Amino acid sequence: MISLPDISPEVLRNYHHLTAVQINIIHGREVIAGSIDTKATSLATFGELITVAEAMGRSGISFVSLKGPLLAYRLYGDVTARYYTDLDILTESGSAGHAADVLEQMGYTGAGLAWPRAARLQRMLMKHDNQVGYVHHDRMMTVELHWRLLANTSMSAKDLDAVVSRNTMSIRVGEHSFNVLSNELEILYLIIHGGKHYWRRLKWMVDVDTFIRTQEVDPGKFREMVSLFRAERMVTLFAAVHACCFPDDCSGRVHSLIKDFVGSTPRITTRMVRFALKEFSQEEDKIHNSISGIFQSVLFKLRSFPGLSYKLRVICNYFFVKDYLGKSRFFGRIPLFYFYSAFLLMVNRLKR
Repeated sequence: MISLPDISPEVLRNYHHLTAVQINIIHGREVIAGSIDTKATSLATFGELITVAEAMGRSGISFVSLKGPLLAYRLYGDVTARYYTDLDILTESGSAGHAADVLEQMGYTGAGLAWPRAARLQRMLMKHDNQVGYVHHDRMMTVELHWRLLANTSMSAKDLDAVVSRNTMSIRVGEHSFNVLSNELEILYLIIHGGKHYWRRLKWMVDVDTFIRTQEVDPGKFREMVSLFRAERMVTLFAAVHACCFPDDCSGRVHSLIKDFVGSTPRITTRMVRFALKEFSQEEDKIHNSISGIFQSVLFKLRSFPGLSYKLRVICNYFFVKDYLGKSRFFGRIPLFYFYSAFLLMVNRLKR
């Protein structure tokens, strides 16, 4: 059993990336002082979000802000109250290329895989991934440009886009308005994001716990969202890890929201829970330092969602679209990639 108050404030801050505000809330008293540098960085990043929003607005591009300063504001009323180092923006798929051009005009350059110029590579990238990264070296800012909320789920890209378009809302921070996900979709997105990373950082668990405790959530709408995403396993995984971190919530708001999913897929999620608990108890990231760790990571991802087409996409993206370290992409260079694409097309046709 791993309870958050039992973990030292230094480990919570340095490894799990919790801020002093969050750590002091967990302990119920002030046990650690805030960092002026961290607050200054957060304020600068929020200022960059305003700059990016204005630039996108002048080009007629709307976007949804994911996580980052707006999640901090929704949870605590303070954009500096949670730790983040980049901006995540979600545009419509048809606007991704235009948004990439705007970022480049602002002085951003591609970090790793950037938006390709060749139309064929653009189509492959948009089909098999959901984001590219940009960095502004002078401002020391990073923006992750998304054109799809999630890279791999059991839901088709078209259906996923439709769900997102129906579940966004606007919030105001001072004089500025921003688009964000609805409360129900935001919670599910955070659960899937944390689960995708094996809940290795407890900051993700605290985000979800705080969101459910402080925001109005429609349980029926949330259950409908989980069903649409076929994300029962991810919610069950969250429930198990959350019970370890917050053992006193057995009858609280979080438990009430997720109780219907507890134990829904016991055999699969038991293995996933065991793996996740092992990962975040190590206090350092070792998962990608060995072939066996990489294999366990892929196996975890394969178990995350049901469906043959989902599993085939995971395998293809991991081994054929990028190398096993995830550092480079080589679209179209491996013949097996084309066999995979043809097979996936056949599976999708048979499912209709």
